[in-house]
Amino acid sequence: MDNVSYSVISAIGILANLLVLYIVVRYRVMRTVCNVYVANLAATDFAFCLYTLIQSIVSNSETYDGICDVGRVLLVFLVSASIMFLIVIAVERYKAITDPLRSRQHGTVKHAGKISAVVWMVASLAAAVDTVARNTVTNDWTFTGTSLYHNSCIFLKLESSDASHPFFVMVLLCFVFLYFLPICIIVPLYIRILVKVRQSRRLVVRETRSDNQAFLMMFVVTVFFLVTWLPYHVISFIIHRVVSRENDVAIELAKSLAVLNSMANPFLYALLGRNFRDQLKKMFCCKQWENRKHWRPKSEASTDMTLTRHVVEATEYAIGQAQGTGRTGQGQATDGTARTQATGGKERTQATGVTGQSQATSGTRQGQTTGGTGQSQATGGTGQSQATGETEQSQATGGTGQSQATGGTEQSQATGGTEMTQATGGTKMTQVTDGTERTQAAGGTQRAQATDGTETTQAAGGTERTQATDGTETTQAAGGTERTQATDGTETTQAAGWTERTQAAGWTERTQAAGGTERTQAGQDRLQAG
Repeated sequence: MDNVSYSVISAIGILANLLVLYIVVRYRVMRTVCNVYVANLAATDFAFCLYTLIQSIVSNSETYDGICDVGRVLLVFLVSASIMFLIVIAVERYKAITDPLRSRQHGTVKHAGKISAVVWMVASLAAAVDTVARNTVTNDWTFTGTSLYHNSCIFLKLESSDASHPFFVMVLLCFVFLYFLPICIIVPLYIRILVKVRQSRRLVVRETRSDNQAFLMMFVVTVFFLVTWLPYHVISFIIHRVVSRENDVAIELAKSLAVLNSMANPFLYALLGRNFRDQLKKMFCCKQWENRKHWRPKSEASTDMTLTRHVVEATEYAIGQAQGTGRTGQGQATDGTARTQATGGKERTQATGVTGQSQATSGTRQGQTTGGTGQSQATGGTGQSQATGETEQSQATGGTGQSQATGGTEQSQATGGTEMTQATGGTKMTQVTDGTERTQAAGGTQRAQATDGTETTQAAGGTERTQATDGTETTQAAGGTERTQATDGTETTQAAGWTERTQAAGWTERTQAAGGTERTQAGQDRLQAG
């Protein structure tokens, strides 16, 4: 390639990279983390194209020797910066997909600017080390390019294939740190990104075209860089064999591909990056573009938008937000009124803070409220409920229709069987602990208790209170059916051992049967049948 061709290609590269820098700086919507690194790549390409243009213009002047010597310094500096920015972009893309929350927290434009500054400093250090080592080996600090091939101004002049030659060691180190190791880092990262994207497509319903294009753009740019700079590293090892004349084809090919890379990158951004393409249309077709109805809003026009945006949106807390974790119709709201959660079955809901909120953990339409009136909970079967604070609150823990009230009037509890109830404090409070329709009253008039059999009852304190502990319809029977006992008041009775035996301990007409059928005892007019 002659000097004219180099000049044309370099000029195009300069203008194209300047346009990329202008777009990123001019439009606020383009100032994303990824685009910060893209802008730095454009700066390296701009500098390399500028150097190539200057070198092609002054190639026949007296200042060429000095420019040629600077060429190696710029080459190492710009190549080091470019490859490190490509590594940083690959790492940033990987974190954005695998750890989106932390990436959004720490991946700011300011943070990207600091990383870019570090990259430039490391690249400067690499160029300084290469220059010092080269001049030390040749013992020439005149910067006249005597250690370089003048037809390239970038290749070290190897006189032989001796592996012990210092220049050979320098070439090997450049290959390892500026090509081989970056490949070992970048390629696995992009492979893992591709795998993650394929998995995400199965989970994410909504994808934007910009998400795929941003990743594709940087992937193609990276591959293009590695391909175009590979000839340079290969020829660096065999330069002493391929150089036969001043305009060697191999050297020209390697140099041309390097310049082509810097010139073509901006076109790759425009071709594969929709946001760059949109901004170009906005710049050159302002009125028509602004009047288009389908112009995307600012929030959607960012190359930093990846599949992780959907994960971030799912974690934000707002009224009406919902999440489904198990089956159709399941949802969760963690913050505001009427928000719901379903963890196992259809239409189950949970509310944790305000009136009307409810939770179902096992069965269809089960619900719970923990704070206000009318709150309810079902933990086992359909229709079971609990209220812990207010009037008419209820709980069911085992069977259908079971309920409990612990504080107010008409509160009730059922712990074992159907329709079993308990009241512990007020009038008409009842309890059933084992059998159907058994009841207990512990404090007031007409309170009753049944502990074992059907329709058995007990009263412990007041008139007409009765007790049955064992058999059917016994009002306290210690042994057999229909045995009864009265311990305090008129007409109270007791049976201690046999059927129909009765005893009265205090007053007339009280009876007792102690051993046989129909035996009775009275304290004043005592009658005993043996």
